[in-house]
Amino acid sequence: FIGIDVDIAFRFYNNKLTQVYLMMFFDQPNHIKVFTTLRKRFQLVLIKNIAGQILDIVNHSKTQTTDQLRSSIGTFEQIALASGEITYSFLETKTIQPLLAKSTNIQMLIQKSPRGLREVDYNIFTNDDGDSFGHISFSAPKAMMLKLKKEASEQSEDF
Repeated sequence: FIGIDVDIAFRFYNNKLTQVYLMMFFDQPNHIKVFTTLRKRFQLVLIKNIAGQILDIVNHSKTQTTDQLRSSIGTFEQIALASGEITYSFLETKTIQPLLAKSTNIQMLIQKSPRGLREVDYNIFTNDDGDSFGHISFSAPKAMMLKLKKEASEQSEDF
């Protein structure tokens, strides 16, 4: 993958591929390669830390200047990386670009998106030994959400 040695894993749900995972050792050159490659076709929309706190970039881009947004991202990254884990979420640019003006946050953006919306999550974490790793997952979140909703509505319980 883009000149980086990776291990690959697959996730299946009802015998259908739902996610592809790439795992690698993390270092600054790999981080730059991953970010540069992802930004060619995907847009950063969310950052999350290990405590579950999020920086909704869609929302913040509506209320902050570009410089303020960059500062917010930098501050959030520093705190998250110091805690040992950060996840960057990207959505396919060509799919979301026409929807961004009408979306006030990430949830609204995903709801307005078509079923085929593609997402990439890039997670960086440090293990107990102090080694850092990168983990990239590819998925179709809208398609999976709709599938789960359909299955839930089809289930009924007899009491």
